[in-house]
Amino acid sequence: MTKQLTTTGNTNLAAMLNIVADRWVILLLRELYLGSSSWSQFVEVLDISPAILNKRLRLLIDTGCLIKEAAPGKRETRYILTQSGKDLYPFMAAAREWQIRWDKRKGAFVSPFVHDCGAPLRTYSACHACQKPLTAHEIAFAPGDSIIPNSEESRHFRLSSNTGADRRSPEASIGKFIQVMGDRRATLIISSLGNGALKFDDIGKATRLHPAIITERLRKLQLLGLCQQRLYQERPDRFLYSLTTSAQDLFETATHLRQWAQKWLKNTHDANPGTHLPCQQELVAVLKCQSCHNTVDYDSIQPIF
Repeated sequence: MTKQLTTTGNTNLAAMLNIVADRWVILLLRELYLGSSSWSQFVEVLDISPAILNKRLRLLIDTGCLIKEAAPGKRETRYILTQSGKDLYPFMAAAREWQIRWDKRKGAFVSPFVHDCGAPLRTYSACHACQKPLTAHEIAFAPGDSIIPNSEESRHFRLSSNTGADRRSPEASIGKFIQVMGDRRATLIISSLGNGALKFDDIGKATRLHPAIITERLRKLQLLGLCQQRLYQERPDRFLYSLTTSAQDLFETATHLRQWAQKWLKNTHDANPGTHLPCQQELVAVLKCQSCHNTVDYDSIQPIF
Protein backbone atom coordinates (compact mmCIF):
# COMPACT_ATOMS: atom_id res chain seq x y z
CA MET A 1 0.00 0.00 0.00
CA THR A 2 1.46 3.34 -1.04
CA LYS A 3 2.24 5.79 1.74
CA GLN A 4 0.21 8.97 1.46
CA LEU A 5 2.44 12.01 1.13
CA THR A 6 1.48 15.23 2.85
CA THR A 7 0.72 18.47 1.04
CA THR A 8 3.18 21.26 1.64
CA GLY A 9 2.92 25.02 1.42
CA ASN A 10 6.70 25.44 1.32
CA THR A 11 7.11 27.93 -1.51
CA ASN A 12 10.90 27.73 -1.32
CA LEU A 13 10.98 24.07 -2.27
CA ALA A 14 8.22 24.72 -4.79
CA ALA A 15 10.63 27.12 -6.48
CA MET A 16 12.47 24.09 -7.86
CA LEU A 17 9.43 23.21 -9.95
CA ASN A 18 9.09 26.81 -11.05
CA ILE A 19 12.51 26.33 -12.64
CA VAL A 20 12.38 22.78 -13.98
CA ALA A 21 8.66 22.11 -14.50
CA ASP A 22 8.73 23.48 -18.03
CA ARG A 23 9.14 21.43 -21.20
CA TRP A 24 11.62 23.86 -22.76
CA VAL A 25 13.87 23.94 -19.69
CA ILE A 26 13.96 20.13 -19.59
CA LEU A 27 14.76 19.95 -23.30
CA LEU A 28 17.45 22.63 -22.99
CA LEU A 29 19.07 20.79 -20.08
CA ARG A 30 19.07 17.61 -22.15
CA GLU A 31 20.85 19.40 -25.00
CA LEU A 32 23.36 20.99 -22.65
CA TYR A 33 24.23 17.58 -21.21
CA LEU A 34 24.61 16.27 -24.74
CA GLY A 35 27.21 18.95 -25.39
CA SER A 36 25.27 21.81 -27.00
CA SER A 37 26.33 25.27 -25.90
CA SER A 38 25.17 27.75 -28.53
CA TRP A 39 21.93 29.28 -29.77
CA SER A 40 22.35 27.68 -33.21
CA GLN A 41 22.82 24.21 -31.68
CA PHE A 42 19.64 24.58 -29.60
CA VAL A 43 17.43 25.67 -32.50
CA GLU A 44 18.83 22.90 -34.70
CA VAL A 45 17.02 20.26 -32.63
CA LEU A 46 14.28 22.27 -30.87
CA ASP A 47 11.41 23.92 -32.68
CA ILE A 48 11.45 26.87 -30.29
CA SER A 49 10.80 30.55 -30.90
CA PRO A 50 13.61 33.05 -30.25
CA ALA A 51 11.57 34.75 -27.50
CA ILE A 52 10.93 31.50 -25.61
CA LEU A 53 14.54 30.35 -26.00
CA ASN A 54 15.80 33.68 -24.67
CA LYS A 55 13.47 33.52 -21.64
CA ARG A 56 14.45 29.96 -20.72
CA LEU A 57 18.16 30.61 -21.10
CA ARG A 58 17.77 33.72 -18.96
CA LEU A 59 15.93 31.68 -16.32
CA LEU A 60 18.76 29.14 -16.17
CA ILE A 61 21.30 31.96 -15.93
CA ASP A 62 19.35 33.81 -13.23
CA THR A 63 19.07 30.64 -11.14
CA GLY A 64 22.78 29.96 -11.40
CA CYS A 65 22.68 26.91 -13.69
CA LEU A 66 24.37 28.59 -16.65
CA ILE A 67 26.85 31.31 -17.40
CA LYS A 68 27.10 33.13 -20.70
CA GLU A 69 30.43 33.85 -22.34
CA ALA A 70 31.78 34.83 -25.74
CA ALA A 71 33.20 31.92 -27.72
CA PRO A 72 36.90 32.46 -28.52
CA GLY A 73 37.30 33.67 -32.09
CA LYS A 74 33.56 33.51 -32.78
CA ARG A 75 30.67 35.93 -32.68
CA GLU A 76 28.24 33.43 -31.13
CA THR A 77 27.76 33.34 -27.37
CA ARG A 78 28.32 30.09 -25.49
CA TYR A 79 26.17 28.90 -22.59
CA ILE A 80 28.21 26.94 -20.06
CA LEU A 81 26.91 24.72 -17.26
CA THR A 82 27.90 25.81 -13.75
CA GLN A 83 28.32 23.34 -10.89
CA SER A 84 24.68 23.97 -10.01
CA GLY A 85 23.67 23.07 -13.55
CA LYS A 86 25.86 19.97 -13.50
CA ASP A 87 24.30 18.92 -10.18
CA LEU A 88 20.90 18.75 -11.88
CA TYR A 89 22.17 15.82 -13.96
CA PRO A 90 21.11 13.04 -11.49
CA PHE A 91 17.54 14.31 -11.74
CA MET A 92 17.70 14.33 -15.54
CA ALA A 93 19.32 10.88 -15.61
CA ALA A 94 16.63 9.51 -13.27
CA ALA A 95 14.03 11.08 -15.58
CA ARG A 96 15.74 9.40 -18.52
CA GLU A 97 15.48 6.03 -16.74
CA TRP A 98 11.78 6.69 -16.08
CA GLN A 99 11.36 7.39 -19.79
CA ILE A 100 13.03 4.08 -20.69
CA ARG A 101 10.75 2.15 -18.32
CA TRP A 102 7.46 3.85 -19.04
CA ASP A 103 7.53 5.47 -22.49
CA LYS A 104 7.37 2.46 -24.82
CA ARG A 105 6.45 4.35 -27.97
CA LYS A 106 8.46 3.17 -30.94
CA GLY A 107 11.30 5.55 -31.65
CA ALA A 108 10.92 7.61 -28.46
CA PHE A 109 14.22 9.45 -28.11
CA VAL A 110 16.51 8.46 -25.22
CA SER A 111 19.67 10.50 -24.64
CA PRO A 112 22.63 8.28 -25.62
CA PHE A 113 25.03 8.15 -22.66
CA VAL A 114 27.63 5.69 -21.50
CA HIS A 115 28.82 5.43 -17.88
CA ASP A 116 32.54 5.56 -17.10
CA CYS A 117 32.45 1.81 -16.42
CA GLY A 118 31.90 1.41 -20.17
CA ALA A 119 28.28 0.26 -20.01
CA PRO A 120 25.39 2.03 -21.74
CA LEU A 121 23.80 4.17 -19.04
CA ARG A 122 20.99 2.59 -17.02
CA THR A 123 20.36 3.83 -13.50
CA TYR A 124 18.52 3.29 -10.23
CA SER A 125 18.12 5.43 -7.11
CA ALA A 126 19.43 4.13 -3.79
CA CYS A 127 19.57 5.24 -0.16
CA HIS A 128 23.04 6.49 0.70
CA ALA A 129 22.85 4.96 4.19
CA CYS A 130 21.68 1.41 3.48
CA GLN A 131 22.22 1.26 -0.31
CA LYS A 132 18.74 -0.20 -0.86
CA PRO A 133 16.88 0.92 -4.00
CA LEU A 134 14.39 3.69 -3.27
CA THR A 135 10.65 3.36 -3.71
CA ALA A 136 8.08 6.09 -3.04
CA HIS A 137 6.20 4.15 -0.36
CA GLU A 138 9.39 3.74 1.70
CA ILE A 139 10.00 7.48 1.98
CA ALA A 140 8.42 9.53 4.80
CA PHE A 141 8.26 13.28 5.32
CA ALA A 142 7.27 15.46 8.24
CA PRO A 143 3.70 16.84 8.30
CA GLY A 144 3.40 19.73 5.88
CA ASP A 145 6.08 18.42 3.53
CA SER A 146 6.32 16.11 0.52
CA ILE A 147 8.58 15.04 -2.33
CA ILE A 148 6.81 17.22 -4.88
CA PRO A 149 5.56 20.39 -3.13
CA ASN A 150 2.47 22.39 -3.93
CA SER A 151 2.65 26.15 -4.05
CA GLU A 152 0.25 29.06 -4.43
CA GLU A 153 3.11 31.15 -5.83
CA SER A 154 4.01 29.15 -8.92
CA ARG A 155 5.42 30.39 -12.18
CA HIS A 156 3.12 29.36 -15.00
CA PHE A 157 4.74 29.67 -18.40
CA ARG A 158 2.13 29.59 -21.09
CA LEU A 159 2.15 26.13 -22.65
CA SER A 160 2.84 26.08 -26.35
CA SER A 161 0.29 24.36 -28.54
CA ASN A 162 3.15 23.25 -30.75
CA THR A 163 3.67 19.53 -30.13
CA GLY A 164 6.49 19.33 -32.65
CA ALA A 165 9.08 20.76 -30.29
CA ASP A 166 11.70 18.00 -30.32
CA ARG A 167 13.30 17.18 -33.65
CA ARG A 168 15.30 14.32 -32.10
CA SER A 169 12.15 12.18 -31.91
CA PRO A 170 10.27 10.70 -34.87
CA GLU A 171 7.62 13.14 -36.03
CA ALA A 172 9.09 15.53 -33.42
CA SER A 173 6.98 14.07 -30.61
CA ILE A 174 7.51 15.06 -26.99
CA GLY A 175 8.56 12.38 -24.50
CA LYS A 176 6.01 11.31 -21.90
CA PHE A 177 8.16 12.52 -18.99
CA ILE A 178 8.41 15.99 -20.51
CA GLN A 179 4.68 16.06 -21.20
CA VAL A 180 3.91 15.62 -17.52
CA MET A 181 6.91 17.03 -15.62
CA GLY A 182 7.12 19.94 -18.02
CA ASP A 183 3.53 20.90 -17.17
CA ARG A 184 3.42 22.69 -13.78
CA ARG A 185 -0.33 22.17 -13.35
CA ALA A 186 -0.02 18.46 -14.08
CA THR A 187 2.66 18.12 -11.39
CA LEU A 188 0.39 19.90 -8.91
CA ILE A 189 -2.35 17.36 -9.57
CA ILE A 190 0.07 14.43 -9.27
CA SER A 191 1.27 15.88 -5.97
CA SER A 192 -2.28 16.27 -4.66
CA LEU A 193 -3.15 12.69 -5.65
CA GLY A 194 -0.01 11.42 -3.96
CA ASN A 195 -1.01 13.39 -0.88
CA GLY A 196 -4.37 11.63 -0.69
CA ALA A 197 -6.68 14.11 -2.45
CA LEU A 198 -8.55 11.49 -4.49
CA LYS A 199 -11.86 13.27 -5.16
CA PHE A 200 -12.30 16.04 -7.72
CA ASP A 201 -13.29 18.65 -5.13
CA ASP A 202 -10.36 17.68 -2.90
CA ILE A 203 -7.96 18.07 -5.83
CA GLY A 204 -9.40 21.54 -6.38
CA LYS A 205 -8.87 22.52 -2.74
CA ALA A 206 -5.31 21.17 -2.77
CA THR A 207 -4.23 22.78 -6.05
CA ARG A 208 -6.50 25.86 -6.25
CA LEU A 209 -6.77 25.24 -9.98
CA HIS A 210 -9.90 26.04 -11.99
CA PRO A 211 -12.22 23.00 -12.41
CA ALA A 212 -11.85 23.13 -16.20
CA ILE A 213 -8.05 22.94 -15.87
CA ILE A 214 -8.32 20.03 -13.41
CA THR A 215 -10.64 18.16 -15.77
CA GLU A 216 -8.28 18.69 -18.71
CA ARG A 217 -5.17 17.68 -16.78
CA LEU A 218 -6.81 14.59 -15.27
CA ARG A 219 -7.78 13.51 -18.78
CA LYS A 220 -4.22 14.14 -19.95
CA LEU A 221 -2.76 12.09 -17.08
CA GLN A 222 -5.15 9.22 -17.84
CA LEU A 223 -4.15 9.23 -21.51
CA LEU A 224 -0.49 9.13 -20.45
CA GLY A 225 -1.19 6.15 -18.17
CA LEU A 226 -0.37 8.07 -14.98
CA CYS A 227 -3.83 8.30 -13.44
CA GLN A 228 -6.85 6.04 -13.20
CA GLN A 229 -10.41 6.63 -12.06
CA ARG A 230 -13.01 4.52 -10.26
CA LEU A 231 -16.74 5.23 -10.06
CA TYR A 232 -17.89 5.53 -6.45
CA GLN A 233 -21.26 7.25 -6.91
CA GLU A 234 -23.95 7.27 -9.59
CA ARG A 235 -26.52 9.96 -10.49
CA PRO A 236 -24.53 12.11 -10.66
CA ASP A 237 -21.45 10.06 -11.50
CA ARG A 238 -18.52 10.79 -9.22
CA PHE A 239 -15.07 9.27 -9.38
CA LEU A 240 -12.06 8.56 -7.21
CA TYR A 241 -8.73 9.25 -8.89
CA SER A 242 -5.47 7.48 -8.09
CA LEU A 243 -1.92 7.31 -9.38
CA THR A 244 -0.64 4.38 -11.39
CA THR A 245 2.70 2.70 -10.68
CA SER A 246 4.39 4.77 -13.36
CA ALA A 247 3.20 7.99 -11.70
CA GLN A 248 4.37 6.82 -8.29
CA ASP A 249 7.82 6.23 -9.80
CA LEU A 250 7.97 9.97 -10.54
CA PHE A 251 8.36 10.59 -6.79
CA GLU A 252 11.61 8.61 -6.80
CA THR A 253 12.84 10.79 -9.64
CA ALA A 254 11.76 13.93 -7.79
CA THR A 255 13.96 13.12 -4.77
CA HIS A 256 17.00 14.12 -6.86
CA LEU A 257 15.37 17.41 -7.81
CA ARG A 258 14.46 18.06 -4.18
CA GLN A 259 18.05 17.47 -3.08
CA TRP A 260 19.31 19.83 -5.76
CA ALA A 261 16.91 22.50 -4.48
CA GLN A 262 18.07 22.02 -0.90
CA LYS A 263 21.67 22.48 -1.98
CA TRP A 264 21.35 25.33 -4.45
CA LEU A 265 18.15 27.32 -3.82
CA LYS A 266 18.03 29.96 -1.12
CA ASN A 267 16.15 29.23 2.12
CA THR A 268 15.83 25.49 1.40
CA HIS A 269 18.98 24.27 3.15
CA ASP A 270 17.18 23.50 6.43
CA ALA A 271 14.15 21.82 4.82
CA ASN A 272 13.30 18.37 6.15
CA PRO A 273 15.14 15.88 3.90
CA GLY A 274 12.77 13.03 4.78
CA THR A 275 13.43 9.57 6.19
CA HIS A 276 14.13 6.27 4.44
CA LEU A 277 11.81 3.94 6.37
CA PRO A 278 13.71 0.62 5.96
CA CYS A 279 16.85 1.99 7.65
CA GLN A 280 15.27 4.95 9.52
CA GLN A 281 18.07 7.21 8.31
CA GLU A 282 17.87 10.71 6.89
CA LEU A 283 17.03 10.43 3.21
CA VAL A 284 19.94 11.00 0.86
CA ALA A 285 19.25 9.66 -2.62
CA VAL A 286 22.19 8.50 -4.73
CA LEU A 287 21.92 7.64 -8.41
CA LYS A 288 23.67 4.37 -9.26
CA CYS A 289 24.72 2.60 -12.45
CA GLN A 290 22.85 -0.68 -12.93
CA SER A 291 25.99 -2.32 -14.32
CA CYS A 292 28.76 -1.38 -11.87
CA HIS A 293 26.61 0.05 -9.01
CA ASN A 294 28.88 3.09 -8.75
CA THR A 295 27.59 6.65 -8.52
CA VAL A 296 26.25 8.38 -11.61
CA ASP A 297 26.83 12.13 -11.93
CA TYR A 298 27.70 14.62 -14.65
CA ASP A 299 31.41 13.85 -14.44
CA SER A 300 30.91 10.08 -14.80
CA ILE A 301 29.00 10.03 -18.10
CA GLN A 302 29.78 10.64 -21.73
CA PRO A 303 27.34 11.24 -24.58
CA ILE A 304 27.72 8.92 -27.56
CA PHE A 305 26.36 9.39 -31.08
